Amino acid sequence: MTIGSNGTYSSSKNKKKRKNPEATREIVNNLLILMLFSIPVAFIFTASVMRVRLTSETQNMNKMANNMRIEMHNFDREIANYNINIEKSCGKNILEKVKQMKLDLEYPRPGQVKQLKFPREPELQAVGMKSKKESGQL
Repeated sequence: MTIGSNGTYSSSKNKKKRKNPEATREIVNNLLILMLFSIPVAFIFTASVMRVRLTSETQNMNKMANNMRIEMHNFDREIANYNINIEKSCGKNILEKVKQMKLDLEYPRPGQVKQLKFPREPELQAVGMKSKKESGQL
């Protein structure tokens, strides 16, 4: 036990340590400075992470869109091929149906088919005929 300056007895166990107010102010000032720098850094970090995330999502969506375009192109080619196969098979089926119905249709003989040729404008004038322009039949 010790005797204090005012004449009271006190034990060293019950004494509270006084904190230095200057040290407390220094700690508070350091925390404020730390917060002033850490908050903008956190915002910049968050913004950069969000930009990277959005960029990667955009790239993934572009890949998906390109894959879908390729699939659509492949489907269009398959449809065209199926249409060609249908047209080919229809011609064969028609001949079989003609035989089944006993319509007695045959392919034409070579002498039966003739091409019609129409004379051109200069040939008409050489023969002495009027063209459609001259005769007013347009």
